[in-house]
Amino acid sequence: DAIYNETSWCKESDCSLKDRTGFELVSPVYDLFDRDRWTQDFDQPLIHPMLNATHSSSCGGHIHLSTNKYKPDEILLGLSGFLHILYSL
Repeated sequence: DAIYNETSWCKESDCSLKDRTGFELVSPVYDLFDRDRWTQDFDQPLIHPMLNATHSSSCGGHIHLSTNKYKPDEILLGLSGFLHILYSL
């Protein structure tokens, strides 16, 4: 059960949450070096209700990082200076 809108964000049902109305909000794939694109998306009123949804103690978050230029250990090494920031999110 996925719901898309013109923002390219996806609202998917998530059975790991306590409430049947719980959902996971999945963003489109972003190029982290294209700041204009991802900051514009966060300003779109259509995603504000999903970003400001109610939450519970079973909510969490995760980030996927990928590239086809580097091996996983090279990615981890390159991100090592930023891991404390990612963990704090």
